[in-house]
Amino acid sequence: MDTHTVSKIIKKISDVIPYTGSFVGVDIGSSSIKIVQLSMIDNDIVLETYGEISNTPYDVGQDPGKTSDANPAIRSAELSDLLHEVDAQSRRCGVAVPLSESFINVIDLPKRDPEQMLRLVPSEVQKFIPISVDKLMIDWYPVKEEESSVFDVLVPNKQTEAHFQKVIVVAVNNDSAYRLGQIAKDSRLTPAFFEIEMFSAARACIHTTETPALLLDLGASSTKAYILNEHRVPVDARVIPVGGASLTQEIGKARSLDSLVAERVKCEHGLSAGSEVRTVIEPALAPIWTYVEQMFEEQKKRESKPIERVFLAGGGSYMPGIVELVASKLSLPVELIRAFDRTKGPIILEHALREDGPRFAVAVGLALRGLGR
Repeated sequence: MDTHTVSKIIKKISDVIPYTGSFVGVDIGSSSIKIVQLSMIDNDIVLETYGEISNTPYDVGQDPGKTSDANPAIRSAELSDLLHEVDAQSRRCGVAVPLSESFINVIDLPKRDPEQMLRLVPSEVQKFIPISVDKLMIDWYPVKEEESSVFDVLVPNKQTEAHFQKVIVVAVNNDSAYRLGQIAKDSRLTPAFFEIEMFSAARACIHTTETPALLLDLGASSTKAYILNEHRVPVDARVIPVGGASLTQEIGKARSLDSLVAERVKCEHGLSAGSEVRTVIEPALAPIWTYVEQMFEEQKKRESKPIERVFLAGGGSYMPGIVELVASKLSLPVELIRAFDRTKGPIILEHALREDGPRFAVAVGLALRGLGR
């Protein structure tokens, strides 16, 4: 296989991309588009602008309680409007790839030099992905482990034993990358890279205590669950078919409400004590706990270090009572991602930035990578 077809679509969180100037993180979601523009000034990460725009006005005839996948032309018009509205000047950007459009696996591979890995990984990928590697963008990186062994060791009069490493392999269909790239380019942006959203979100909480954690991204169309090791590297990921839109639909059905009213009830009352829709929402969230328990069991098999805390991101993290419910179900401390904590912004926006952190985690993580942070 021609090694030029192997494209870099993620980057190890600790790596640095030297870049001077402003950089934009673009998160094109199923219910809205979010952007964050950062720059480096005297070693400070400066927030220059950020914003979010709802997909609803652009999706004519779409039920407000449902998510949608509009054609690229509509999304590029929406992104252009957002860039203009928040006065984002930079043209360089990083674009998030939805986890649902990605292939991710952790495999054991012999430790080899980078050139050998370039040939070894694609052949291994083909074993678990039913798509020709020629139609994929592929990247990988080793999961950092405690032992410091390097390559196969030669010992006199003893058979050579291969040293293995766990490697996270990720792949994205070329069509998905092209679609996202076209949206950005039609909005007069120049994509410097594409990155699977879980790596961006993990980068946004990299400043916190270095212990294994669960990151729950409560989105509109689904919930994404990521296990982060003590180095804040994702080692497991699941897409769970429970999202804000499905909760709105459940409320609408149970209480005979239209989508707009059901959405408002969910956002205003949610899981709070005395909420009339708590008995509707809580059972609908049950699949999340099932998936997470499976991930915790696999984490125990992988290593001895247990999950010590939970981070929440996404629009669903604002639902009243959700923090308390997650803490109760998982018996762990829970906190909202404070994605803007690493940035310098106007003092007057300090409260707003803390409030907006969970929604903008992916966009912030992309912009941080663009600045080499």
